[in-house]
Amino acid sequence: MSTSTLEHIPQPYLHVKEILRVVKPGGLAYFSGIPNYGSLPVRLKISDFRCNQPPNHANYFTYGSMCKLFSSPQIADKVKTAFVVTYGIPGLHKLYGFLRNAVRKPAESSKQAVKNASSNNKPELQQTSKFSLPITAAEILIALNYHLGRFLHLGDKLEVMVIKR
Repeated sequence: MSTSTLEHIPQPYLHVKEILRVVKPGGLAYFSGIPNYGSLPVRLKISDFRCNQPPNHANYFTYGSMCKLFSSPQIADKVKTAFVVTYGIPGLHKLYGFLRNAVRKPAESSKQAVKNASSNNKPELQQTSKFSLPITAAEILIALNYHLGRFLHLGDKLEVMVIKR
C-alpha cells in the first residue's frame, strides 16, 4: 500500500517497480491519495493546487499519465491487471463539516455528570466526544465523495489497484 506518496517521489517509476518486486504473484498493490491534476476544479481553473507546488510535490499526475506509468513496458510485464480511477469531490469535506456542526449537541458538563453519578451511586459512562454526526449521514457523504468523483475521471484524487502477474 502506498498512500499520498507517488507525488512526492522524484522517480515514481522506480517506487512502483520496487513495490511490485516485493508483492507476491497474484498479490495486490494499492496506490491512493494522489492529487489528480486533471480534476474538474483544475480544468475549470477553480483550483490550481498551489499548496502542491515544489518542493512538496515532485510529480503532477493525471488519469492519463497514471495509466501511462502503469502501462510502461517494464511495469506492465509484472502486472496482470491494473485499475486506475479517480475519486473525491473537491470541497465535499467542507459540506461534511457544515453538516456535522449543524447537528452538534453539547455534551453534559463534566461537573453535572459527576453530580448525577454520585447521586445515583452508579458509575456512568460519558461520551468522550462532544459532537457527532449521525452515522447514516456520514456514510452517505463518504460514499458520495468517493463514487461521484469517478465520473469522467475528474475526481480530485487518483487511485490505482494492481494485481501482480
